[in-house]
Amino acid sequence: MATSKEKAPFSPKTERVLTLVQMLFPILATIGGALWAINGYFNDQDQSRSQAEASRTARINDARKPFYELQLKIYGSAATVAGALASEDPASDKWMDARRKFYALYWSELSMVEDSNVKSRMVNLEKALVNFNRDSSQRKQLQDQCYCLATALKESIASNWTIDLQGSSAVSAPAGLTPSKSYCDLPVHTTEGKGQAGLHPVNETR
Repeated sequence: MATSKEKAPFSPKTERVLTLVQMLFPILATIGGALWAINGYFNDQDQSRSQAEASRTARINDARKPFYELQLKIYGSAATVAGALASEDPASDKWMDARRKFYALYWSELSMVEDSNVKSRMVNLEKALVNFNRDSSQRKQLQDQCYCLATALKESIASNWTIDLQGSSAVSAPAGLTPSKSYCDLPVHTTEGKGQAGLHPVNETR
């Protein structure tokens, strides 16, 4: 007895598509795996570079720490001396002692650790001190330069120790003594006159 021809489950077109998919799937899977491996490799490389950079930065900071600690100590001494020069009675032993300590810092200790901004403020303060020694009416200029030095010390510390001191009250000027940054950046010129005996000479360079 004749039997009817069984109907294929898919059309010839569908079968061709399925056959093509079966052929391409291993290839696509291989490509996908390769791309995943490559992406993972580069991610690992980026992470390794980041870790290496962080490690290098930590080593540099550790190496610099003794210098920054010494700088911080000497900056503290400079701030104390400047405060005494600005506030103590110039006829007092405390003021005279502060002046001697200032020149010790000026010629040796501070020169080892200061940045360029602190250096320029120290030079200005030294010239203001010379002017005051020649003419006692120049006390305001001396006080201004003491304040300018204090702000430079604060900025240097903030930069080296990565501290945000914006708006900090760590350095605040007394009433009537608020020199601006632009004022502090101006060079101080020594006035004509005869200094007191035994004082350091005017130092145009340092």
